Amino acid sequence: MHLKKIAFNVFLLCSFAATVTAQNETIVATVKAQNETIENGSADELKGVEKIFVDVRGEMRVRDRISAVIRNNLRAAKRELIIVSRPEESDIHLRFHYEWKTVRGEGPGGTTMLTIMTPVGTVVKILGKDRVRLLMSYSGAPPNFVTGFTWDTGKHDVEFAREFSKAYLAANPPIQGQPARLMSSY
Repeated sequence: MHLKKIAFNVFLLCSFAATVTAQNETIVATVKAQNETIENGSADELKGVEKIFVDVRGEMRVRDRISAVIRNNLRAAKRELIIVSRPEESDIHLRFHYEWKTVRGEGPGGTTMLTIMTPVGTVVKILGKDRVRLLMSYSGAPPNFVTGFTWDTGKHDVEFAREFSKAYLAANPPIQGQPARLMSSY
């Protein structure tokens, strides 16, 4: 009986590690699919960023939600950030979209296959025509093959915007007495 518990726990650990690795590969593959050379960066490079472009592959409601969350979070911290409508006017790009993905796993009932929408979010700094620096990445929690539940019920675009806002405020702490001023050019 004790060996069954150990074997089951090892199985859960391995399936979780494989799913997390697959998500990271999805993020890198998405950026590489655009034929860009990727350099590793960090969220510390958000220091001094003044203009951002939100790329959501034409999903206007998603762009509006991401922009609204960023505005609200930065307004509360009295920080200024301009959301531009043209990518060439920005310091960094926030890229967010969903990808359809089929995930396989082993559970108590045998092999399970789920087709899920996987959120993919990245924050990149454009260095040249085919070069970007990856500053941040976001992906949702992996599905749970034991219970069959997935994370589909959340608004991942909003969570992505919150994570970006936290990282931006960590790199650009609020200045005392600075008035809250956010602008948008679209």
